[in-house]
Amino acid sequence: MVYLQDIENRTVGLSQTPEKNRRDFARLYNAYSTYVKEHHIGALASRCWPDFFTSFGTPVCAVLAMLNDLNVAVACEADMYGALSMWIGMRFSGRPVFFGDPVSLDENENTITFWHCGTAACSLARKDTGAVIGEHCNRHIGPTMEFGCEASEHATIFRIGRNPDGTFRFFAVSGKALDKPKQFFGTSVVIETCAESKTIIHEAVKAGWEPHYVVIFDDVADELEMLAHMYNCEVTRY
Repeated sequence: MVYLQDIENRTVGLSQTPEKNRRDFARLYNAYSTYVKEHHIGALASRCWPDFFTSFGTPVCAVLAMLNDLNVAVACEADMYGALSMWIGMRFSGRPVFFGDPVSLDENENTITFWHCGTAACSLARKDTGAVIGEHCNRHIGPTMEFGCEASEHATIFRIGRNPDGTFRFFAVSGKALDKPKQFFGTSVVIETCAESKTIIHEAVKAGWEPHYVVIFDDVADELEMLAHMYNCEVTRY
């Protein structure tokens, strides 16, 4: 099938995934791709865990990764504003972005590690490993992505959020993506921030920012701030 050939061309280790799950992945990839093409979709947010495990028996993670690699901004956990943040980041940088949660803080390195369970675009993978295929860290069913992201001298952490009154706000942090291997099961990227990482995390939590963030592999903080001003949005920038 063309969809299985596509993922085999972009990844490493698909043969380790059981045949049933490979076939189910192809069916999901076909359905999502057809929907995106027929409706001219640029960004979408998909339901994922645990729905696809309990109802379908195969995760949607690798499907979303493939679409992200094709420059369709796709967020998981039905995070529509996360998908919009991805779409903006992709338009400014001209390449896929990373979508995930801040899960680890290292004050000595001044870093924040962003992680998710396997939806990162294949082209973001470290060159020494490639886009490795694995299984979901919770349900132990594949295919999902399992790799650390490549380094980048310039990176921007970004999020479009909502204030309690419903107005929109922008969050932007400048930094760089470090040359680090995969940190946890799934996909990850370690960002050294220009501002103090501990302060960023503490203030983001206190301000009630949503848990998903986008990592753009370019320095586009100025552009994001200008875009926010165009739409009269509040900006939190570090």
